[in-house]
Amino acid sequence: MIENAKKEGAVTFYAATNMRDTQEIVAGFNKFYPFVKVGITSLGGPGVLNKVTTEERAGVALADVVTMTGGYVPELIEKKMLAKYRSPMVPFLRKGFVDAEGYWPGVYAIGYTIIYNNKRVSQKDAPKRYEDLLQPRWKNNLLMDAEAHDLLAGLIDLWGEAKATSFLRQIAQEQKVTLSRQSHTFMTQLVATGEHDVIVDGYVHNAVALKEKGAPIDYIVMNLNHRAAAVDYCHRGAGTATLTPLLYSWITIYLKRRVKSW
Repeated sequence: MIENAKKEGAVTFYAATNMRDTQEIVAGFNKFYPFVKVGITSLGGPGVLNKVTTEERAGVALADVVTMTGGYVPELIEKKMLAKYRSPMVPFLRKGFVDAEGYWPGVYAIGYTIIYNNKRVSQKDAPKRYEDLLQPRWKNNLLMDAEAHDLLAGLIDLWGEAKATSFLRQIAQEQKVTLSRQSHTFMTQLVATGEHDVIVDGYVHNAVALKEKGAPIDYIVMNLNHRAAAVDYCHRGAGTATLTPLLYSWITIYLKRRVKSW
């Protein structure tokens, strides 16, 4: 395998993760395989989806390994864009984080939370559950991802489809939420600077990171929470028969080690 990997020499990785995390994964891979050049493209979930589907329509398969939000993957499976591959590390992943047919394993999950500016919102007045965001206090003071597919999916799991869709309809139409197409990191920074009071679909790790740096934000730990899962897959048109599964497996190995270290 090593000799074949050396002959192939390079592998292309499209990542929905931020560049810092992506570079850390690749740096770990290159410690074991320093002779492999990993080409990184970090675009976020919608950006990765658009790039791989655009290349597919053009008949050009450039990506070998891709990570993206799990909600986008059924479309790619339906279009027969994914190759089946079962990493040796799959048995170590939690139930529900692996596709039974071998199309993908989960590589990480993001916890959702309500994030608020603690200079503009007191701890006493902070919303304690999603339903609290429907109170008049929050009208015109909410921020949310314009493509909150994972939030909808999570709320459907928690509440059922009728209540989840009704809640988001009220948030949009009655509470006049500001819809953002920026990253969740940038959205959290907007709340920290006081441009908005609350993020409806904040990421826990963003809140923790900024709070540790002294930003005036806090977040709500609810009894019922949900997560967005991101998955890893091999592109059907991958041109590196050895390096594609090698990098694919490394990503699951790396993340398993990180979880153990926590």
